[in-house]
Amino acid sequence: MRITLYLTLALQLLISCARTGIESKADPKDSQSLWVHSHRTDKGHFLVQFSENKVAVWDTLRTEIQGFDYIPGSLYHLEVEEVESESSDPSFKLLLMKEQRVDPILRIHDIWALKSMPGHESASATPGRAYIELNTTRMSLMGQAHCNSISSSIDRLDEEHIEFSYMVQTKRACRALADETAMVDRLNRTRKYIREGLALKFLDESDNVLLEFKKID
Repeated sequence: MRITLYLTLALQLLISCARTGIESKADPKDSQSLWVHSHRTDKGHFLVQFSENKVAVWDTLRTEIQGFDYIPGSLYHLEVEEVESESSDPSFKLLLMKEQRVDPILRIHDIWALKSMPGHESASATPGRAYIELNTTRMSLMGQAHCNSISSSIDRLDEEHIEFSYMVQTKRACRALADETAMVDRLNRTRKYIREGLALKFLDESDNVLLEFKKID
């Protein structure tokens, strides 16, 4: 009698587990890949791509991803399925986290002092105090050139490339104005970057070094 009861319970448990496994397994036809950026928008929305493209513009997703524990600073590759939502934006449920890694662009999210402009002879005998602050969350540059404050948005940024929109600057005159003009011109021509230890280099499209910076502690 006991043996029969144990066999019956075991059979019911196996059936229950099998049903649970079938019900929790997503239909591959309904699943899709989703890449999630390492930071959100100012309003807290996700930035996503539906195909991996490092230089593409990221789309804004105004809904949450069910079952997804987001950590700022990490890039994610997810397997998701679309679920019903009252929002005009699609809503998704996490099926599988395929990859999570630290975003490499965070390596340049810092304040950098200008060290040199290779090939440029300084017109001022006074050492410059120029610096830039790169904010990869807000995709912006701000800082101080030799005479004036400068600011810009980052139009393109990946593990190798960086490009800025046209620099905005104040209009104060000083003895090092020629150095400042050269610095701003080189920022506008920047297309790539290299981070080596505490050093950061900006390069043009032909890989010529335009600007060299050092990290400010």
